[in-house]
Amino acid sequence: MKHIVLLLAIILMASCSSSSKKSADVEPEKKESAVKSAGSSDNVFICTGGSSKRYHCERDCKGLSRCSGEIEEVSEEEAEDMGRTPCKICY
Repeated sequence: MKHIVLLLAIILMASCSSSSKKSADVEPEKKESAVKSAGSSDNVFICTGGSSKRYHCERDCKGLSRCSGEIEEVSEEEAEDMGRTPCKICY
């Protein structure tokens, strides 16, 4: 009887450790796909105010909170052609 209980305990521990490895392996894949989908969009947000020098990946970035002009969505290439650099908050 003791041998059966010990055997079941070993099997249970082995199955728990293998299932936790599987779930840990899945999470990085989700993170990678999230980064790819966020990075696949070439559009960025800029403030049209006169003193604005940065472009942002998120419309609600804290760096845009004091925008004196309009917030426009443009391509990252257009923003760089305007002489803008990536925001240090959202990039």
